[in-house]
Formats: sequence, C-alpha cells, structure tokens
Amino acid sequence: LDLMRSRMGAGYAKEFDELRLKGLSLQDIVDYFLRRDGETIAESRLVAKLKADARVDSRVYLKRTYSKEKWGVNLTYTYSKNHGLHLVMKEVVDGGPAWESGVRPGDVIVTVNDWLIVLMDRPQVAAHLFQAGANIVKLGIQKTRGQSPEKYLGLY
Repeated sequence: LDLMRSRMGAGYAKEFDELRLKGLSLQDIVDYFLRRDGETIAESRLVAKLKADARVDSRVYLKRTYSKEKWGVNLTYTYSKNHGLHLVMKEVVDGGPAWESGVRPGDVIVTVNDWLIVLMDRPQVAAHLFQAGANIVKLGIQKTRGQSPEKYLGLY
C-alpha cells in the first residue's frame, strides 16, 4: 500500500491515507479511485459538450446612458445538469437599450462579457454579471427555435 501511495502522487495521498485509516482493503481503495476518476472524466466530457453546444449567433453591445437605467429586458432561465444554464429574453422593451442593439424576445444569452453562462449553475450569479456591466455589456446571443423558458428571473 505504501508503494501504491507513493506512486499515486501528493494529490491523492491525503485521500489515500483517510481510506486506509477507515480500514479499506487494497481492492476497495483501487475501486474508489477508479470510480472517482470515471466521475471526473464524465464531468470533463459534459463541460466539453456544453462548451461545444454554446454557439453564439451574434455578439451585441448593450449601451445605456447611466448604470441605474434598466437594460429593458425581462429574463427567464432554464437549467439542467446536462444542458447547462440558459438566460432567456422573455420580453424586450421596444426602444430600450437591448432592443436598440438587436436583442429580441426568445434570444438566449450565451456569454456575458465573455463569461460562458451555460457552465454556471446559479442564474442569479449570471444575471448579476449581466447587471454589473455598468453602461456597456457585451453579450453573446443565440437565436432560439421557439423553446419556452421555465423560471422567471426578473426585470433588468
């Protein structure tokens, strides 16, 4: 076991020691690390898939006169572990900053200032990034094909 521990490297050493203290057999320890590595690989593949699927149809710059002015959109969102987070423009105020830059209802925000939204798991954080853009925010937009949003997020 000591030889195996030394060959695994420092990143695994603490976990290895904890498993040994619990009295796990060599086979149990091997199975544990194989299972963990499998989960890590699956997570990496999912992230790669989400990145590949997050196409940006257009990049727009929303501009407003002052930072307390609303962007003129109502946001909703969808989230699932397999498809990631999508901020959806439920409504876009005619003549508002978002409308003037070409954003329309149903458009999906893929990036905010080059941050990939689909990898986030908390819509409020993504919306905060959107709102924190001071007077200019750069959005990567994906045009939708009639998908309806699941949850209301708020007016921005």
